[in-house]
Amino acid sequence: MECDSDHAIIEKIKKRTQMRINHLYDWVQLVRTCKVQKPFKVVVMTLNNFFDNTELKSKKGPFAVKKLDDSGDKFLWQPIKWLQYNKNSEFYIKIKTVNDVSASTDPDLDEDNPDEEDSEVL
Repeated sequence: MECDSDHAIIEKIKKRTQMRINHLYDWVQLVRTCKVQKPFKVVVMTLNNFFDNTELKSKKGPFAVKKLDDSGDKFLWQPIKWLQYNKNSEFYIKIKTVNDVSASTDPDLDEDNPDEEDSEVL
């Protein structure tokens, strides 16, 4: 991966420097000075930049592992080849069990919902 070489550069500079790292800001300064020609762009993040996603995976959350779909049929994850998340539809994931771009939905789901263009499951 391309980031591996960047990490190697940072580790190499850290080993060769006399600079002591006692605070997070020291790491920021070290990373900023590692490359001269194309310097790293360091973005200092605060706690507000991170989100707590624990409620999403709770038993009643949208990403809980479910054994039944909305119609009450047994839901199997293994045959799924394609997932689509839509940010406007928070609690639904569209799926396909075939890896074909031209297929609009899962053929098995089309039989259950012939009027729907895309079947929404979960």
